[in-house]
Parts: sequence; structure tokens; C-alpha cells
Amino acid sequence: MATDMYDDGMDRGWAWLVLMASFFTQFLVWGISLSYGIFYVVLLENLHTYKSTTAWVGSISVGILLGIGPVASVAATVLSTRKTVIIGGVISALGLVASSFATNIYHLMLTYGIITGTGYGLAITPGYAILAAYFNKWRPLAFSVSTLGAGIGSLTIPPLIQHLVDAYSWRGTMLILGGISLNLCAFGALMKPVRWITRKPPSTWYLLKANCDLNMFRNWVFILFGVNQLLWNFGVSIVLVLLPEYIVSEGMSRAQAANILSVWGISNCLGRPLAGLLVQTGLLRALGVFNLATLASGVFAAVIGIYNLQHIHYVIILCGHGVFFGAQLSNIATMSVELFGVDNLLHMMGWCMLFQGAGFLIGAPVGGLLVDCLGTFSWTFYTGGFTVIVSSLLLMATPGLRKMMYSPDLKTPAEKRVALASEVELQQDVEKEIMCVGL
Repeated sequence: MATDMYDDGMDRGWAWLVLMASFFTQFLVWGISLSYGIFYVVLLENLHTYKSTTAWVGSISVGILLGIGPVASVAATVLSTRKTVIIGGVISALGLVASSFATNIYHLMLTYGIITGTGYGLAITPGYAILAAYFNKWRPLAFSVSTLGAGIGSLTIPPLIQHLVDAYSWRGTMLILGGISLNLCAFGALMKPVRWITRKPPSTWYLLKANCDLNMFRNWVFILFGVNQLLWNFGVSIVLVLLPEYIVSEGMSRAQAANILSVWGISNCLGRPLAGLLVQTGLLRALGVFNLATLASGVFAAVIGIYNLQHIHYVIILCGHGVFFGAQLSNIATMSVELFGVDNLLHMMGWCMLFQGAGFLIGAPVGGLLVDCLGTFSWTFYTGGFTVIVSSLLLMATPGLRKMMYSPDLKTPAEKRVALASEVELQQDVEKEIMCVGL
């Protein structure tokens, strides 16, 4: 029933423009957000603040970007994806422009961390979930191509930002990035709402009631999914944030560390479409690919902590970790459709981002605390890898759990709307009444 609700433009025509817009949204948002390390060094020199305090600016930005997911889902449901992404582009641009006038690190926590992170968060979740409304046959591949934008952005935008900082200082670079972020408005304009079959439009209050329902927290499949996302990003945060310093502490140069991270970035980009093709061709289901990739990435993360590794060993380990990490990211949305249905995707992606943000926010600080207390990085990476492995084992229990129990709390939005309408006034043939919200 879910696929029959959409218009006949799926998988063709405008859908490919929407995919392009989603790709470049991921490209800009993640490319800029994951480039804070470049500003980190410059800000330490110019604002003369503590390393830990300066690091919080980037952590707050990414944490809010992910954590605001439920708000972005509701906004996209009420306002439409197009308007939400455009608003996100404007807010992120204002945050970056305001950051160029910052006089202290706390100013940047507000402008770059909170305001820019909020804008990017409003753009990223609906700009990704809308693909479910435009693709059916090619949905797994579309999601993979979209997430590939994040991988390519994380490879190409940091060198650009470094060049801008060298030429125009960090303040000028923030100002330029504010202008670049306005391109999100153009990408959002391409994400026009899907035409739905409907007899009368639902009210705003109705949409809020249908999409702010917290009853899914009584469903064990959803709870396991949330814990999986939190633990996974806890371990990922440790690897991504502490790895460069760890490699240098092992006696390698910063140039060698940069080369190793480049290998990780390239393999990450390769893993995304490869995993999408596995699901697209039907060789494996998205849930299976995600679980296997999570388990493998956890093992690779733990192996990083082994003593006395050589440069080639790190290259091999980071190559493997990058491939499986990319495979995870490219299948989150498709896996969510398998678990909760296509009509719940926007809602589920919002909560997914919240769990991811919570895990990412606390992972690196806890890892740093372990390094300070134990005097070694090894147990930090063992901890990060172990939490990722545990997250995969938890999600492996979901197929059996779904067979053992069924929760009516995870009805599709269409089912919720039909049920609510029938209680109030319709009392008609509900199977013919399709009242669905345009993404």
C-alpha cells in the first residue's frame, strides 16, 4: 500500500534532480562540519584558549546537527522538506557569518556550534529522507549515492578550507563558507513535495499528533535500534577524533597521519556504493549488510589499539574500517525502511540522528578521559571497538524479536491518520482513504 500512494514520477524524471540535490546537501553539510579540525589549530593560535575548550566548538556543532533530527522531522512534516532545507540553509549561513566576527571561543560555541549546527541539522535529515518518496525500485542505490556526497565532501572540502584560511584568514573563510552554505537553499528548492492522493489535507495539529508520538519507546525493536545507534557513534567518535593524535604519538609525522586518514576517506567513499549495490541486487538485505559492517568496523577499531604497529599496518586497518564504515552509513535509511516501514522513515531518521548525536558527543570526551587516566591510547580504542561490536550484536536480535512480538505503536503515518480520522468523523471505507503527508 505504501508504494501505491506515491505519484507516477518515482524512479525517473524529477527524482534524479532530487537525488542530485540530496547528494550536494550531504556534500556541503558534512564536508564543512568535518573540517573543523583545520579551524581548531588556527583558533588555538589566535584566541589563546585551552585545547579542550576549543574542541567543544566542533563537538557541539556535530552533536546538534545530529541531535536536532526529531525537530527537523517534525518541521519537514509540517512545513515540507523544501521549506525546512531552505530555512536550514539560511540559519547555517547566518551562523557562519556571525562566527567571522567572533572575539572569543564562547562566541563561537554559540554561532558556529549551536546556530550553524542547527541550520545544518534542519537540512540534512529531511534532505536525505525525501529520497524514500521519490525512489522505490532504486531506493537502496539512491540512498547510497546520497551518502557518497558526505564522503566526497569530507575529502575535497578540507583542502579548500585550508587554502581559504591561508589566503583570507579564518574570519574571511567563515564569511565565505556562509555564502557557500546558501547553496542549500537552491538544493532545497529542488525538493518539491510529492503529489499524494488525498481527499482533504490534514491539519497542522493532526500532523504534530501523528509525528510526535512517543509510543515507539514501548517497542523493543525501536529501543534496540536506538541503543545500537548510540553505541555505534560512541565508538566512531573515539576513532575519528583521537586517531590523528594517536598516530603522531606513535612516532609518525603529521604528513603520514594525513595520508593514512586520506586512505580512510577514499575507502569510506568506496564502501558506500558497494554496499548499496549488494542490497540493490538482492544479494543481502540492508539489515544484514549493516550488522556485518558494524561488526567488522568494531573489530578494525579495536585492532587500532595494538602496540608497535607500522605505517603499512595502519593503512590496511584504516582501509578496512573505512570500507565497512561507509557500508554502514549507506544502509541506515534502507535498514530503517525494512524495520519500520517507508512511511515511518522521516520520523525514524529524526530519532536515529538524535541517538547518533548523543553517542558522538560523549564518545571522544570519554575516550580522552581514558587516555588521561591510563596514560595510553590502546585501551581507549579497545573500548571504542568493543562498544561498536556490542551495538551490532544488539541489532542482530531484531529479526527474532519482530517475530515474537508485534507493536501497534509503530503503525505507519497513513494508518495513524486513518485511525484518527475514523474516530472523529469519517467512519468510511478506510482502505480507500489515503491521507498522506508530502515530504
